[in-house]
Amino acid sequence: MSFKQFSLEAEQAVLCCLLFNPSSWAFISIKLSEQFFFVKQHKIIYKVIKSLKKDGKEVDLIMVFESLKEHNYLECINVVLYLSSLVQYSVNLLNINIYVNIVYEKYLLRCLQLVGEYISDLVLRKNKETLFDLLIESEKKLLSLSAS
Repeated sequence: MSFKQFSLEAEQAVLCCLLFNPSSWAFISIKLSEQFFFVKQHKIIYKVIKSLKKDGKEVDLIMVFESLKEHNYLECINVVLYLSSLVQYSVNLLNINIYVNIVYEKYLLRCLQLVGEYISDLVLRKNKETLFDLLIESEKKLLSLSAS
C-alpha cells in the first residue's frame, strides 16, 4: 500500500508565512524542520530559509532566490516559477499555528505509515525471531516515532 499523507496547501502556507512575515521563523522553526515537508521544493526552500536565518540574513523572495542560485538548487527544481506562484497565495498569519500543526501531523502520519510497513515486513519475513522478539522490535519502532 503506497499513499502519502501531506497537505500541499498547508506546506505552501507555512512557506508563505516565512517569506512574507520573517518574524514567524521563531515560532515555525521550533516545531518544524525540512524533513517535515513532503514536497521536495518545499524542503529545499525551507532549508534555504533556515540557512539565511542562521547566517543572520533577511528572508524575502529575492534573498531566497539568490541563495537557491548560490547553492545550485535551481538546476534540480524550477524555483523561479514556483517561488513566483507562492506570491499569489494569501495566508492568514493568525492561522500559522494551524498550518504548522497540519504539516506536523501529516509528517507523523507518513512516519506511522513507514513504521507499519516495517512491522509488516518483519512479520512477513519472520526468520528465527520469536513472536516476543517481533513485538519488542515493533514496540521499539513505535517508541522511536513517539520520541520525534
